Parts: sequence; C-alpha cells; structure tokens
Amino acid sequence: MRKLNLLALVCLIVMLQGCTITYYELRDEITPKVASGKGVGCDFNYSLTMDDYRRFRTIGNQPNPRAAEDLDKYIKATQAVFTQKGCKAIKIEEKDKAEFKIDVLRAPQLSALPQEWLTGLTVGAIPSWGTRYGEYEYTFENKLLKKNHKFLVDRPAFNHIIVFPIFWLSFLWPDEIELYKKALTNFLENS
Repeated sequence: MRKLNLLALVCLIVMLQGCTITYYELRDEITPKVASGKGVGCDFNYSLTMDDYRRFRTIGNQPNPRAAEDLDKYIKATQAVFTQKGCKAIKIEEKDKAEFKIDVLRAPQLSALPQEWLTGLTVGAIPSWGTRYGEYEYTFENKLLKKNHKFLVDRPAFNHIIVFPIFWLSFLWPDEIELYKKALTNFLENS
C-alpha cells in the first residue's frame, strides 16, 4: 500500500508540472511584396551551419548532445522547401563559397523564468506567464541578390493549475522545424 501511495504521489507531481501552455512565435517576417510577374531563379549552391546549445540559469550554456540529429532535420527541411519552390539547390560544406548561406542558432532556455518560480512553489495556484525571447535565430543571405534577413523565434508560456486538462496540447504545438520552413519560404518569396 505504501508503494502505491508513493507511486501516486510521484505521478501527481509529474502531472502538475505539466500545467503549462507554450508555443512558438516567428518574429520579423518580411512583408509580402506585390507580385511583379517575373519569377526569380533559385538555382544556387547553399551552406547550412548550426550553433546549438541549451541555456540554463544555474549551470550556463551546455552543448546539445543531439546536435547532429537536429542538423539533419534542418537539412531535410531545407531541401523540402527548395523542392517545393522548384529550386535546384545543392548543399556544399564550404560556407565561403556558398551563394546562399543559412545560419541557424538554437539556444532554448530550459530554466524557469523568475515569475514561474512562484507558480511552481504554489503548485500552480498562482498563475504566471512570460516569454523566452530569441530562442531560435534563422539568418538567410542570398549573395546573388545581395539580400539577407534574420528571423527570431520567441516562446511564450502560460502557467496555471487551470490549464492542467489541456497542457498536453503543448506537445503538439511547438515545432521549430515548421517555423524554420515558414521563415525560409518567407525569405525566398519576398526577398
């Protein structure tokens, strides 16, 4: 009976920590231009570099142990967008020789925001909300067109015991790869 009570307590603690709704917001999108009727060619070589680490308040920045897997996801997403747009893009490793440069900075903050501590200490009775700014940065540079732009991704979060029945939606919403595709598409269409 005692083990069952301990297991129930551990399950309750884990579930109560999930009383957060969070999602990603793409900032600094390029305003769509009026179509000029002429298409811009997109036959080029490109490079994709990624700086990937996790930010903690207590122990500082730590490298992502799954960085190689995540880089592969970005390469596949890039190829998917280029294919969808009808581009003949070839990935090269030498960044200096690339005609189209992509720099990805992934630096999610994994520690609680100061206002979230009160929510945690009161087991969700006191609400809090906050935004982690600039967790992801996508910088695109088209040397052929002499255009570049940086997109930033923020992550707002809302914490309260009331969101407990729907906190699982947070597992469906935050998808940085979809935002990356949206940013790349926005840059290709409007630069």
